[in-house]
Amino acid sequence: DNMLYEAWLYDSDTGSTLSIGRFAVEEGNNARFHYSSQHYIDAYDFIMVTREPRDDLDPRPTNDEVLFGRLTHQDYYEPTPVRGVKAQVGYSYYNY
Repeated sequence: DNMLYEAWLYDSDTGSTLSIGRFAVEEGNNARFHYSSQHYIDAYDFIMVTREPRDDLDPRPTNDEVLFGRLTHQDYYEPTPVRGVKAQVGYSYYNY
């Protein structure tokens, strides 16, 4: 068929979606999708995959949803620093 799959980030509070890529399913119903970002994506709490026409010009997801799942986010923490020891704050290290 003339369809592709598209992965989306979804914010349930606002209904916003962000396309993070399209992919085809290979023979044997196998697919591989990889996404990495250096942008802040914690606003999104779900990921979904939809079937889209290959020549689709509409920037919104179709209603043909094939996967929907909750995203988990890294918890940030700030431990009490010990004098003279490196302490981790979020994802960065600082010397105290």
